[in-house]
Amino acid sequence: MKIGIDVDGVLRDFTAALKRVYVRDYPDHIVEPVTEWGIEKFYPIGKDIYDYAFKFRAKQVFLDDALPYQGAIKMMHNLRKDEHYIWIISTQPKGLEYLTTEWLKRFDVPFDSVAITSEKQDIDCEIYLDDGEHNLIELREKGKNAICFDQPWNQNWMGERV
Repeated sequence: MKIGIDVDGVLRDFTAALKRVYVRDYPDHIVEPVTEWGIEKFYPIGKDIYDYAFKFRAKQVFLDDALPYQGAIKMMHNLRKDEHYIWIISTQPKGLEYLTTEWLKRFDVPFDSVAITSEKQDIDCEIYLDDGEHNLIELREKGKNAICFDQPWNQNWMGERV
């Protein structure tokens, strides 16, 4: 079976990495738990958090301080053991794709193909695992089997979740 797996919010804990890096630089700032899509709502610097994460501290956020979710790597090895074809399908900031491929290597994540794209529905898989409701909706609208990786920011998703 071909399975499409997202990275951030499914395999890699981007929000925890960002918070760790941010509080080192701004120890007096209070960062609220991320409960909705759109991280600017939870950081005192607002929309500047995107430049902070994607330009100034990208390597730390996406690679150096980024850990996998508990059980994520084991799940991927189990999919490999069961002989599934694994597509890594992730949207990444332009120019930072290499940090994700390095992260996948660092944590020995098994996969057959990688697609860095916002058009996830164009990759031919039988099942897709994602945390972004907008991705899940687009996949479902294209008749794809979209499964939600449960996160605080996707609680409005009305469909299968793990």
